[in-house]
Amino acid sequence: MALSALLVGTLCCCAISHAHQEDLIYTNALELGSLKQGLLGNDVVRELADAAAGKRFIALGEGDHFVAEKYGYRLAFLRTLVIDQGVRLIAMEIGGSDARRIDEFLRTGDEGWLNQVVLYGFRGNTDSERRELSPFPPVPPASCEERFITAERSFWKDVHELSEEARSIDGRRIELYGFDFDAKPGGGYRDARDALAQCSADPFVDQLRAALTPPSGSGGRAEIARIRTLAQDFSAARDRLDTSCGDDAAGIVARDLQLLALSYEIAIDWSAAGNDLDAQRARFVRREALMFERMSLLAQLRPGERIVLLGHNLHLCRSSTSLRFGPDGHDRPMWSSVVTELEQSMPGSTYIVWLLYGEGSRLYPTPEDGCDSLVRLRKGSLEAMLSQQGEQFFLPLRSVPRGTWIDRKIGFGTPTSYASGPLRDVVDAIVFSRSAEASR
Repeated sequence: MALSALLVGTLCCCAISHAHQEDLIYTNALELGSLKQGLLGNDVVRELADAAAGKRFIALGEGDHFVAEKYGYRLAFLRTLVIDQGVRLIAMEIGGSDARRIDEFLRTGDEGWLNQVVLYGFRGNTDSERRELSPFPPVPPASCEERFITAERSFWKDVHELSEEARSIDGRRIELYGFDFDAKPGGGYRDARDALAQCSADPFVDQLRAALTPPSGSGGRAEIARIRTLAQDFSAARDRLDTSCGDDAAGIVARDLQLLALSYEIAIDWSAAGNDLDAQRARFVRREALMFERMSLLAQLRPGERIVLLGHNLHLCRSSTSLRFGPDGHDRPMWSSVVTELEQSMPGSTYIVWLLYGEGSRLYPTPEDGCDSLVRLRKGSLEAMLSQQGEQFFLPLRSVPRGTWIDRKIGFGTPTSYASGPLRDVVDAIVFSRSAEASR
């Protein structure tokens, strides 16, 4: 059912014909359904089926990682894509090692795998594994971090239930792939060792396996160089390793090690960027190139399969170079996002939905607010405009007339991810919630 709320207040200075044109935007908005129950309205389901038909990549973006609403939003759209449309592969803005462990949980239902996700506070089971994780040691979880971890684990349990429902339909489960770097590196050592777990007895393989545990005192850029050399050693020993360990064991280990080295390197550089927008932009350029490389590899490994992408709006946007990032007066040109690169390499392959909210709180600790940082509605922003139209709705932008706000520069986002620009060529639909609450 279309929403009929009219545009009022801030747009009254415009010409009547123009105001009427703006009004036409909202007559095409759809009642969303119940995100708390993880269900979409029938009109949204039909719109999604029609608009996303034939698209290789369906991107579900979120403007904030740290609000409770993102979980119901993800589940509602995943349910439709998985159960109604048969999609089974999710690629997410998360490190490859952490994603592997979550995927093992989705495969087995064993919650022990969730307990071993490094991003969620895993410290290691043995002395050597604890040392592997020590360059970026997880501190004892503060109450704020614990709330995030609890919300994340609850979400994956819901996804597992959805996966089992999907498996009962056609025998195929949901699979997860991480296309980002590991924000807390170190898990890749064990991933590489696990890839050699089924090897037959071979002293040469044992020697290589032993090198997968870093020497005591190793760390920093010297360890990054050692890991890269080790990856080359595994690639050079491909024939012998594959004979002892199975097809492409050497390739799997080499890829794990290369990603581990990149994760260390990017994490070190990222921590040095601070709040300098130019330094941040340089880091994003490199990070986005890694994301595209990872997604290109996934597309090659799974030819023709439809893939759902989960991540921040600014990674999951088309024509991203038409946008700017950062607060007004201090903004910078945006980088070429992973979805921009995918669209350029495979034109017409993407369908993009964004989640935006107007005000409320987010789980982002500050001295002033504690765990729950307040988010206030910004005057003149996209969220301020949308908040006048209803509490929650789905807006397909293909129905929006030309010459309206999506063709003009407009600001959007929360304090750590402000951006601005025209949106017509950037995103296909917006899920809007007037308010949101910090993850619990």
